[in-house]
Amino acid sequence: MNIRDFLCENSKTNVQFVISAADLKEFAHGLIEEAAKTRKEADAPLYTPADFAARHGISKPTLWRWCKAGILHPVRRGGKVYYRDSDLKGGGENDRTDSR
Repeated sequence: MNIRDFLCENSKTNVQFVISAADLKEFAHGLIEEAAKTRKEADAPLYTPADFAARHGISKPTLWRWCKAGILHPVRRGGKVYYRDSDLKGGGENDRTDSR
């Protein structure tokens, strides 16, 4: 069992750990990688529905269908909806501009 699993399963109990430096280093690297991934996603450019649809050669209704089907995951900020290119699952396999 790794440290992260133990912490998730036993979050309400008080425990003491005796761990090796290697295990602590592995745990720290995992946290750093997770933070870097989150940061990278946050830094990705956001597009309005009209811009995203035009960028990928689709209509707005197609964009909304893709959201409903789980292909896209919109970002909501201040009551507005935005999309990231990285949200297309499979790197844009449904993107008409890639299949022509």
